[in-house]
Order: sequence, then structure tokens, then C-alpha cells
Amino acid sequence: MASYFRVKGYKIPRVLLGTSPFIGAGQFGFKAYLYYQTFHNDPSRIEEIVSASISVGVRGLQVLPYQWVVNSIKSVIKRVDDDIIVVGTILPDEIDESITRLRELNATAALLHGAITDTLNEKVILDGLKLARKYFPVVGLVTHNPGKTLTWIIEKDFEFDLILAPFNMAGIFMDISPEKARDLYRSLRKLVIGKKILGAGRLNVFDALKYARNSNCLDGIAVGVASTEEANETFSLALKLFDF
Repeated sequence: MASYFRVKGYKIPRVLLGTSPFIGAGQFGFKAYLYYQTFHNDPSRIEEIVSASISVGVRGLQVLPYQWVVNSIKSVIKRVDDDIIVVGTILPDEIDESITRLRELNATAALLHGAITDTLNEKVILDGLKLARKYFPVVGLVTHNPGKTLTWIIEKDFEFDLILAPFNMAGIFMDISPEKARDLYRSLRKLVIGKKILGAGRLNVFDALKYARNSNCLDGIAVGVASTEEANETFSLALKLFDF
């Protein structure tokens, strides 16, 4: 059963299905192009994974709002009765389109992509947050470089609600050690959702999820999977561990 945290009166599931595999994100290395071809050319594969994740108990989706991803998610949401909560990312190269697509999904939260946040451009970030706040009740930031970016953000004291940042036991795709990231996340006066928990498939699922939970620095996690089998294995465990 899904567990939630609350922000500004809105509930956000602690376990979110991520969508990075569906766009063939670069962190998947040699698998990236295969994922892109698989899911872009046959979006029904996305629908199968989203449906399987919901069947296991996932009630939240962390959405990169490319059109084929959004279309697939909309199709699944129409078929289920459960309250599925969307936490979306505003893409740097498709800002207006991202907002439109996330509104179609009735997204609760919208976060500025790491390619925006990690510029450390104060005006760009403030303008992005202001725009997001016009359309979504909960807004936030994504970072790929937590050590550099979050230290800078703390000094700026920006007004936002959520942070989506990498965290895993091996420090993969992180610019600081897991221990330093843990201490940094604990020190923030913001809610933190961890991403890249499994190191883009490089880490053992049980060990990686247990480490993320036991670090006590995350309010939730977003995890991408590339098959229904992975969805069943990963989320059966994640939902138990992040039930607090």
C-alpha cells in the first residue's frame, strides 16, 4: 500500500515510477538507444509498465513530459479508478509544451529540469519557478549536481517546495559522496525525493533500496524500470521499505 508525504496540503506518494527509461536517457549507457527505440516506437510498452506498477501499488508517477510518454500515461490513467498523482519535470527545450502536457495529466507538482537548475542562473531559475507556480500547486527543482547546486541554492533561499536529486550507495551520477549527500539532504529545509537510486541499473535492487531507506535523508524516491518484471520486483520491495 502506498505511503504519502504532504506538502502545502497536497499528498505526494513516497514511491514514484520514474520515466527516464522511456526516453532512453543517457545514464543508461549502451542501453539508452535500445530503450528509446523500444518505448518511442511502441508506446504500448510504456502502458504495460505503468499498469504493472499501479497493480503492485504505485500511486505516483515522476513524468518527463515528452509527447509519447504523456500519451501512454494518459491512456493508462483513463483506465484506472485510483488516484494517480503526477510529479512532472519542466523540460529546458520544451518549457511551454511541458506545462501544457503536465496540465493534461493534472499534475500536482512541476519541477524545473536539472539542465535549468544546474546553470546556477538566478534569474532563469526564479522565472521558471514563477511560471510553474502559475499552473501547479507544488513547485520544485531537479539537480544532477547536488553538491554544487544545492549548496548554492541554500545561500539563495529560493521559495520552492521539493527537490529531486540523485542518491545511491555507490555515488553514481553524483558530484559528492553518498555520506556527504546524506548530510546535505538532512540539513535542507525542503522535502527531498531521491532519483538514480539504482544507479541506472548498476546496483543490486534490494541493497540499493535498503541503503536509500536506511539513510533517513529522503522523503520519497523515483525509480525507473524497463519491464513489467522489473516493476514487480522493484516496487514490491520499495513500497514496503518506504512505508512510513
